[in-house]
Amino acid sequence: MTRLLTPRHAWAAEPAEQGFFPLRVVGKNKAGRERFRVEVTATQRQSFADSLFTPPEDFERLALGGRMRDRMKEALKDALPFGR
Repeated sequence: MTRLLTPRHAWAAEPAEQGFFPLRVVGKNKAGRERFRVEVTATQRQSFADSLFTPPEDFERLALGGRMRDRMKEALKDALPFGR
């Protein structure tokens, strides 16, 4: 998990290495204003079929070119830390 984290989100490395998941994440901009908030309000233990995590037969991997990749990184820079 930690290989997905950038130095900017290093605060999440230790809990992730220990198998923990944050129950609340508040993202703020450089001025300190809140940009987003994600908070767990309920949990439920359940199992999911392996097929939910298998790509469909017609799945095709697309490689993003340098320019498109850079635009996506910029668009997602304030996204949740575990999505990187």
